[in-house]
Amino acid sequence: MDAKRKSTNSPGAGGATDSSRSQSRARGKSVVTDAKQTTNLRDLGSELDNLLASAPQRTYVPTCAVTKTLAQLDPETAEKMRQLIDHSKHQSSVVAELLSRYGFAVAYTTINRHRKRLTGSGCRCPK
Repeated sequence: MDAKRKSTNSPGAGGATDSSRSQSRARGKSVVTDAKQTTNLRDLGSELDNLLASAPQRTYVPTCAVTKTLAQLDPETAEKMRQLIDHSKHQSSVVAELLSRYGFAVAYTTINRHRKRLTGSGCRCPK
């Protein structure tokens, strides 16, 4: 074989030469696209449209345990707890232990995540 048409060493080349593969790429031939695949992709797009059109609107917004706990407290106590959580230098574990003593199951990691909502990387509760 001459230098221009040396055989490729790749296992899936099927006897193609380097120059013949680069020529087919230059002409815009695609190895992947065929009529069956195009039809299948159109069908997929159509089915996706149907599913999106019939999907129910999501009304459920997850709330964290901190927000659920605050909702159970009277307004004055809830405001103090918000201040403790949002503006305090106390560790989350101290706040979690305090809540636990009064029967609220809130993990310190949940309090950490709730605090991080103020920086935009925490839970989804409003700031």
